[in-house]
Amino acid sequence: MAKDKKSVLLYCDIIHTIEKMDNETAGIFFKHYLRYINDLNPITDNLIVDITFESIKQNLKRDLKKWEDKTDERSDSGKLGNLKRWHIDIYNRVISSEITLEEGVNESLIIANNHSAISDIANVAVTVTVTDTVKDNVNDIKRNTNTPPPSSEEVEDFEVKESELTPTKKQKLPARVEEEKSCAKKEEIHQDIKTCYLECLRHFPEHLRPKDKKQQETWIDTIEKLVRIDGIPIDYISGLVGRIRADSFWESNFLALPKLRKTNKDGIKYIIVFNEKFKTNDKEAQFRQLTAAIREQYPEM
Repeated sequence: MAKDKKSVLLYCDIIHTIEKMDNETAGIFFKHYLRYINDLNPITDNLIVDITFESIKQNLKRDLKKWEDKTDERSDSGKLGNLKRWHIDIYNRVISSEITLEEGVNESLIIANNHSAISDIANVAVTVTVTDTVKDNVNDIKRNTNTPPPSSEEVEDFEVKESELTPTKKQKLPARVEEEKSCAKKEEIHQDIKTCYLECLRHFPEHLRPKDKKQQETWIDTIEKLVRIDGIPIDYISGLVGRIRADSFWESNFLALPKLRKTNKDGIKYIIVFNEKFKTNDKEAQFRQLTAAIREQYPEM
């Protein structure tokens, strides 16, 4: 067997051959089989076992060849993948047959080794520079230990310069905090829109739901614009869609969420039409809120 190969195929149809052997011969046959696949190079004096095993041995050799070919193919694919990721120029030359795969791999290893050597040299240079600089600074300090303390004017001047820098540093922190708050708010809004979209889907049968990513994005964009542009409360949209779809007439005429932002023949958006039609007493406060939002967006109504 090949190195790192831990299993073999044992074909079921050899039972027809084994059934014709007595138990002792069958036992000898399988011991011979196990020794062969474990590379023990068995030799048998049993003529029946020797003849019978020959065809099985040929099958094992064919299976081994297939396994080795597949292993080589996977190895080559892995090498090409690494070249494509780290050395695209070498990868292109291999693909165009300018060089062989092995030559490409060797080139990439040379580049990697050179890069490692350069990095080591750079690290040594940095270490020497830092060490020398620290030593020089320490020596300067030692040489200047007898230097008199700064005058009151120098101290005052230093404090003034420091106070000039402090506000600049402090101004950066609020801006960053505000940016983080803004990002968190946007993420929260995005999650609310996604939740609303999933709730709206429940009111449409499977065959009316978005079939691909583009349609999904169109539905989600409709919800986002209903909230951002039309001022519709996001927690109201799904309930309204449910009431529209439950109506005997609109069930067959309201087939997609984007219709909410389209206009009827009078130029009125359907979100407004549906709001007026499906008002309910138990949602009166919410409808008033929605109506106020709509009138704020469309004061001419």
